[in-house]
Amino acid sequence: MNAWKTWTKERLEREYSPSSIVSDLGAEIEGYARDSAAARAAHPPTVISYGVHPTATLDLFRPEGSGPHATVIYIHGGYWQELSKNESAFMVPALLAGGVAVAVVDYQLAPAVRLPAIIAQCSAACRHLVTEAGRLGLDSARLVVAGSSAGGHLAAMVLGEVGGLAGGVLLSGVYDLVPLVGTYVNDALGLDESAAERVSPMDRPMVAKIPLVVAVGEIETSEFHRQTTAFAERKRTEGHPVMEFRAAGRHHFDLPYDLGNPDTRLGQLTLRLARSRSLD
Repeated sequence: MNAWKTWTKERLEREYSPSSIVSDLGAEIEGYARDSAAARAAHPPTVISYGVHPTATLDLFRPEGSGPHATVIYIHGGYWQELSKNESAFMVPALLAGGVAVAVVDYQLAPAVRLPAIIAQCSAACRHLVTEAGRLGLDSARLVVAGSSAGGHLAAMVLGEVGGLAGGVLLSGVYDLVPLVGTYVNDALGLDESAAERVSPMDRPMVAKIPLVVAVGEIETSEFHRQTTAFAERKRTEGHPVMEFRAAGRHHFDLPYDLGNPDTRLGQLTLRLARSRSLD
């Protein structure tokens, strides 16, 4: 029996509140916005529509050179109801410096749409990049999807729907949504237990046995640690090469800054996976 089933609502909500382990959530989000704006100013992206809705766009940042480029597709977090691509480009300079393109995906938010529609949008964005890679100067064999928090969940769901992706980098994700049903997070999602199971990637097979980086910050709640370990173990049993670890000194909100940073373990693994399609 999972221990969380015996907890009070207050404890469960605290365990699934990443803000409970940082002193100032507003400062973390302000940092995302500030650093993402600086990245856009230094590296103006190409805006690409992948669907008909106004939010069905992605920002594509390409490094110097003609390509085709290895690419990290980044899906932002915000518990499926906050943030956008505008706060989610802070890792772009580091990845570009490593010769890797970056596609930052935007999508509609709950409660305006339900979670299956959000998953469908993210899948459509990734499918568009797979299909149009050559025209966009990207290497269709080296497309890696990444995401943090709710974005980690969405990236994992995409890997169950979209073929042609070379790997996944999943950070601080929620891979079993059933524990969220009785929490404030679900107010905007409207999930019952059955619906939560259907949109959980924990038991959902992926399209291909591709390598995965599954990481969490050292300074996170026990449920984010538990979910990360459980998901990594499940994917190993399904035949995926998995590199799982806790990033020393990192928490839920600053871990994504390590994407592309060659001085960090996460940055090294992300660059290696994007460039070579392997964790070796």
